[in-house]
Amino acid sequence: MYITQYIGNHTSLDTALSVNNKTLEWLGNEVSCGVGMQRIDIMFSQNTDDIDREIVPVELKDESAKVDNVKQLSRYIDWIEQYYISNRPSIIRPVLICRASKLRKATIQAFHAFNAQYKGRCLPLEYVEFTSNAGDLIFTNTPY
Repeated sequence: MYITQYIGNHTSLDTALSVNNKTLEWLGNEVSCGVGMQRIDIMFSQNTDDIDREIVPVELKDESAKVDNVKQLSRYIDWIEQYYISNRPSIIRPVLICRASKLRKATIQAFHAFNAQYKGRCLPLEYVEFTSNAGDLIFTNTPY
């Protein structure tokens, strides 16, 4: 709920999600997808310029990043390609937001494998970490 409430009005969140100077077109929380009705935590669409549009599935975790998070995002990308892109052409920009912690080697390898598997189908996975500071959440894009 925090992200849907503060997107567009939170400096570190907006920077981490690259929403600055873009028009937010649509924002969904717990977006149902697939036969098993899995839910994408947050998904939004935004115009990047006069022509291009991004669809951004965001997976949220209140723990450190894990290999299984990448598997979840893979299912979301497959669903978006099959059911969303055909009706609303967009660039897919997947984002994983997790509690700040040291990334394990297997998780980093899973990030790179995801990028290789989906190269040309979506932008590389963006990894964002959050920390708490005096009751506020601070979001940071984290290279891997």
